[in-house]
Amino acid sequence: MKILYITNTFPVNPKDSTIYTDLAEALQENGYELTVVASGEKSKLPKTTVTNERFMKVIRIRIGDLYNVSLIKKGITTLRIKNKLINGMKKYLPKQKFDLILFESPPVSMHAVITWAKKFYNAPSLLMLKDIFPQNAVDLGIIKKNSLIHKYYVEEEKKLYKSADFIGCMSPKNIEYVKIHNPSTENKLLYFPNTKKMNVHQPSTEKEIIEIKKKYKIPLNSIVAMYGGNMGKPQGIDFVIKVLKKFKNNEKIFFLLVGRGTEKPKLESVVLKSNMQNILILDHLPREDYERMLKASDLGLIFLDYRFSIPNFPSRVLSYFEYKIPVIAAVDSNNDFVNMIEESKAGHCVVSNNTSDFEQVLNKMIDSKEDRIEMGINGELYMKKNYEVQRSVDIINQLIFKINK
Repeated sequence: MKILYITNTFPVNPKDSTIYTDLAEALQENGYELTVVASGEKSKLPKTTVTNERFMKVIRIRIGDLYNVSLIKKGITTLRIKNKLINGMKKYLPKQKFDLILFESPPVSMHAVITWAKKFYNAPSLLMLKDIFPQNAVDLGIIKKNSLIHKYYVEEEKKLYKSADFIGCMSPKNIEYVKIHNPSTENKLLYFPNTKKMNVHQPSTEKEIIEIKKKYKIPLNSIVAMYGGNMGKPQGIDFVIKVLKKFKNNEKIFFLLVGRGTEKPKLESVVLKSNMQNILILDHLPREDYERMLKASDLGLIFLDYRFSIPNFPSRVLSYFEYKIPVIAAVDSNNDFVNMIEESKAGHCVVSNNTSDFEQVLNKMIDSKEDRIEMGINGELYMKKNYEVQRSVDIINQLIFKINK
C-alpha cells in the first residue's frame, strides 16, 4: 500500500520528531510505502531535493519565505505555493500509484493542491484536521467576523473540506463542531486523535538533575514547572503574565518557558520590568538538554485563551504524559480536553480567565510530591492506552480496508 503525504513541515533531523513524523514512521514500520512531499523556505532550502529520510522518499520543494518576512512577501509566497508543489510533483512523481493522500490543516489553502493530486493520482484523501480556521482567529479578535477577509477564509475552509474524502478530527467535540458548522462534511468525519510514539525514558539520577539545573541556573531545591511551545495569542499571554506575577515571590517554584511566538516579547518585557527571579524564558533548548529538562521537570504547563469557541486539543500534553509529568492546564471551556485530564487523573484543568483557580491547584501540586508522582504515572498509562501512535495507524488501516472493500 502506498501513501502520499503532503505537508508544510517535516523536520530534516531524524531526532526532531513531531506527531506527524511519528505517524509517518509508524506507517512505514507497518508495511506502508510512504512518499513525503514537503515545502521548504528558500532561505533554508537552496534547491528542491529528493532524499531518503527515515526510510522513506522525501521530496522537499523549494518555495519562497513565509516567516520573518514582510506581509507582501508572505502573501506572494502563499499565492505561489500551489503551483510550486504541483509542478514539483509533476516533475518528481510523474507516474505513481497511491492508495491514499494524507495531509493536514493548517493551512486551509492546501485544498487546491489536494484537489489536483487526487485527480492526478486517482486516490482518495484524508485530512488530519488540527486547527479550525478562520474561527480560531475570530475568537481571538485577529479577524473580524463577516469582514471581507473572514468571508474569504470561510470559503477557503469550505473548499478544504470539499477536497477531503475523509476528515480526521482530534476529539468527539471536534467532530460535533465541524458537523454543526459544515453539515456537508457529516459523512466524511471520523475520530483521528493526536498520537505520539511512546518512547521509554530512564529516569534521571539525582546527579543528572543537579547538572541540568545548574547549567540553566535553576535553584536546586525548586519545583520546575515547564512550558514548551508557541507563545502567541492562542496561549492567552495576559493570563500567563497574571499567573507569573502571583508566584514571583514563591521560592518553591521555578517556571521554565521554552518557545517562540508573537507574544513572547511582551512576556519577556513584563518579566524584566517586574524583576521576576524564578522565571527563565528561552527560544529553544538543544534536543538533548530539552529531554534532560523534561526528566527534571515536576509539572507540565498548558495554556489556551479562554475565548476559544472551537474545541482545541493541545498535543503538547502527550510529551508530558510520555515523561510522566503531571499537567496543569488553563484552557477554554469548549473542548473535551478538560474531560480527558479528569478521566486520566493526570493533573488539573481550569478555565483560563480564573487566576484564583489556577493559583489554588498550583499551590496544591507544589505541596504534594506524592500527588505529582501518582499523576505522572497515571498520564503515562493513559497515553499508552489512548494516544500511542499505533492507534492512528489502526484507523488508517480500517480506512483503507473500507476504501478497497
